[in-house]
Amino acid sequence: MRISSQYQFHVGNERIGSAQRALFEAQRRVTTGKRVETMSDDPAIAAQGIELRRASARAEQYRANIASANAELGLSEQTLGEVTTVLRRANELAVKGSNGLNDQATRDGLLAELKGIEDRLLNLANSKGSKDQYLFAGRNSGTKPFEATETGVVYHGDDGRILVEVAPGETEAANVAARTQLTQAFEALTEIRQALESGDAKRLGETGLQQVQAAIQGVVSLRGDVGASMRGLDATAAHHQRRIDQFAKTISDSEDVDLSVAITEFQAAEVAYTAALQVMSRSFGSSLMDFIRS
Repeated sequence: MRISSQYQFHVGNERIGSAQRALFEAQRRVTTGKRVETMSDDPAIAAQGIELRRASARAEQYRANIASANAELGLSEQTLGEVTTVLRRANELAVKGSNGLNDQATRDGLLAELKGIEDRLLNLANSKGSKDQYLFAGRNSGTKPFEATETGVVYHGDDGRILVEVAPGETEAANVAARTQLTQAFEALTEIRQALESGDAKRLGETGLQQVQAAIQGVVSLRGDVGASMRGLDATAAHHQRRIDQFAKTISDSEDVDLSVAITEFQAAEVAYTAALQVMSRSFGSSLMDFIRS
């Protein structure tokens, strides 16, 4: 069977083209570090990569939600710590005022300091978060929650919880419901002030101290609950981060190349391409135009 020169040229040209494509792919893998970039490279691996990236994006969104919630809870926890500090000072004033030997000047000094504590507590109760929302107003976060009136402090917020999704089907509150504890604190300060104004040392030493100490305990307990919530959210965020890292590893293992292997494959493809050119050159001494004219 005679093999024509035209057929030999066609086969040789196909081999050069195939070697060139293999060289190009090997070069691409080395330069990009990717084995799979498009669906056509490996449909199954590419589809898996899409799903893993979607799962990773969802986990990242949960982490962002948790970070936002923890930021607000952290501000609330810090504020409650300051509330505890001012209440403890009020407790010290009540202890001093319960001394029946205090004169009017001493009681006036205690009253003046207590007025500053009441103002400070009101400011703390109306603290704002990072989004200019009132921390202790519930879902009614655009309205100042506590207002001082002639009859006492009035609450204008609600006890609603602002929920964020932290995991599939799982939500956590990003705010603190503190109306009960803060109202108790205001009532304790009012009791101390009225006892001081009337010079009733016995009332101060009994009712006043009992109320302020109960208020301190309530705020401390609430602060502990907030801290526990934040630790729980941190644990959930760490779980999401581990999943994100695992997704990234799985994607890398599936789509990325072993660089040393890729370089070896590139070198082999380069040799094959060069060899194909040399064989073609030796088989056909004439140029392509000479071949076409023959």
